[in-house]
Amino acid sequence: MKSNKWYIITSLLTQMVVIPILLTLGLFLILNIEGSIPKSRFGEDTLRFIYWVIVALGSLLVGGIVGFSYSERIGNKPDSAGARYLPLVLPILYALVWAILVMIFAKGNYNSAWWGWYLFKNPVFVVFGMILFFGGNYVAFIVAELMGYVGFAVGILLEELSSHTFIPSKASKTGALRAGLLILLVGVIIVPGIAAKDIVRDGLTEIRYGKSTLGNDLTEFDLMKIAPFKEKNGLARLDKIASLQFAELETMPRLDGATAAYPVYGAFVEAVYKGLGEYYEANKQSSDKDSYLAFVASEKFPLNIVQCSKTDRAYKRLIQGETDIIFVAEPS
Repeated sequence: MKSNKWYIITSLLTQMVVIPILLTLGLFLILNIEGSIPKSRFGEDTLRFIYWVIVALGSLLVGGIVGFSYSERIGNKPDSAGARYLPLVLPILYALVWAILVMIFAKGNYNSAWWGWYLFKNPVFVVFGMILFFGGNYVAFIVAELMGYVGFAVGILLEELSSHTFIPSKASKTGALRAGLLILLVGVIIVPGIAAKDIVRDGLTEIRYGKSTLGNDLTEFDLMKIAPFKEKNGLARLDKIASLQFAELETMPRLDGATAAYPVYGAFVEAVYKGLGEYYEANKQSSDKDSYLAFVASEKFPLNIVQCSKTDRAYKRLIQGETDIIFVAEPS
């Protein structure tokens, strides 16, 4: 019984502490190497896709090496499949549940409090997550954590197969546990795949057809800097006052769209929504957060009259009646 407890505790600590530390050190190494990459040869979507692949495969490899080494050195393992393999399932399940929750409730809004909860659910991962978050690589954090835990489980299973210490699946409980583990691994593949579908699609498209000139490489942080009515936003301006003017906040059409189109409808808003500009100037000091998120991701009226939630979510918001006009490409 003592050996079972020791195995369970050390297995969980290795996954929840050692792997995050190693991934953080690896991320610092990648950041140091990143500066030597000739970025002019690649588009932003290609770089983001390459970064995602490196994070996914690198985390899987690190987790696999740690798991294989741990399995070799641990000595006596529990004889029951439950005690031996359940500690491999728990971290994966824990991270997977959080990933599903943040994808459902954040709804594509990277300023949602759900991302903060996701970041701090494992304190050892905080530095790793904050580096990725500040770089706009939210999805990479989900992928890295899940792949690290999956790699650990795969590493242990490979070591047991090579050393012939794998518990045979004659018992019904062992078979059920393995079936559950298989279902869990399928979920691990599906969830990051859904979260990263835009990164993969845009990256492969750019690799195949070349760089885009539409400016769809703008991040949410870029959008906040060029939002309407903000100083030095660089938006196009008319030579004279627009003939169409909106002066009442309640009558202003709510706008949303793709990042590539944001500078276009942002310039339109700045030229036409005069009442909104005056409101922003009068209230921008009252709430730093809403002022920063204004006209991009703010949920506060009237700063949410203009948003940029990207193509997929913009269509959903239009269908749900949360916005009036969207600027996007036609559905594929």
